[in-house]
Amino acid sequence: MSSQPTGFADHIVQLDYDGSDNVIYYGLASPGSATSAAVWQIKKLTYAGSNLTSMRWANGAKTFANVWDNRAALSYS
Repeated sequence: MSSQPTGFADHIVQLDYDGSDNVIYYGLASPGSATSAAVWQIKKLTYAGSNLTSMRWANGAKTFANVWDNRAALSYS
């Protein structure tokens, strides 16, 4: 289940949750950015049970060059 973006000072945030209500994808972009635009910085969070075990960047970089809508298909390292 995805949440609606929430505002921070100069970015919007998208969150995607797993069935246990753990955030599994965290996305950051400029206000007004479409989720279909390649302007997102995306991080994938991995859990062992309810314990967060890793956070990895889409395509191994912190760049704002990914599409939020494609987050599940991206590679993370």
